[in-house]
Amino acid sequence: MNLIEIISILLLIDSFFALLLSIFGEKWYIKNFRSVSRIFPTSKIWALWYFILSIWIVLITFKFI
Repeated sequence: MNLIEIISILLLIDSFFALLLSIFGEKWYIKNFRSVSRIFPTSKIWALWYFILSIWIVLITFKFI
C-alpha cells in the first residue's frame, strides 16, 4: 500500500465518522464542544456529500493505482 491509498482510506474513515456524528451525535457534539459547534455546526447534508465524495476518491485511487 502506498501513501496515496493510505490517505484516501483515512479520508473515507473520517467521512464515515463525520456522517455518524451528524446523524446520531448532534446533541453530544453541541453539549461537549459548545464553542466549536457555533463555528462548525453539524449538517447531515454536508456529511453525506463528504462521505459520497470520499467514496468517489477511494474508487478513483484504487482504480488508477
